[in-house]
Amino acid sequence: MKGLTRRQEEILKFIEEYYEKNGFPPSIRDISRKFKITPRGAVIHLVALERKGYVKRTGKARGIKLVYRSDAIKLPIVEKMPFDMPVNAVENAVGFLSVPKDMLEPGCDHFVYKVKDDSLKEENVMKGDYLVVKRQRKAENGDIVIVVREGTNLEVLKYADEGNIGELVKTGDIRIVGKAIGLIRLFC
Repeated sequence: MKGLTRRQEEILKFIEEYYEKNGFPPSIRDISRKFKITPRGAVIHLVALERKGYVKRTGKARGIKLVYRSDAIKLPIVEKMPFDMPVNAVENAVGFLSVPKDMLEPGCDHFVYKVKDDSLKEENVMKGDYLVVKRQRKAENGDIVIVVREGTNLEVLKYADEGNIGELVKTGDIRIVGKAIGLIRLFC
């Protein structure tokens, strides 16, 4: 790779492989352990990679973005989530799905939910579809939302303030985990 030292190439390759395997980037500590360098040494290499245009650092934990990669990002596919919700979606992942970056809202957490039935067929959401979900607890009338009831299984519903769903949310019997912002249908 043009303009990189051997060690920078190794670190960049490690970041790519780690991302492919786990669906999220390595931490500074992961990099320092792998290459037997100090965390400060890892940061120095990341700063050099950022300056050369290969990565972008967000300043958050695991906030390393590969700049030159395709315009797709791997998101965790989640089927279950604890009712109290403050869990990282990656911890509950049953797999990962590549999603176009332009489908996502910058600065927000996202995950993918695989639809289990045809209950929203009239909304053109069918069994086997993958919904790209933005993590949020609020919804507006007509939004397709992912909810969790007492327990851990996720469900997809069409939100309405009036009626059953709105009442269940108000009473705390179900919690909104996110809003569907995109749909991916595979034809294989």
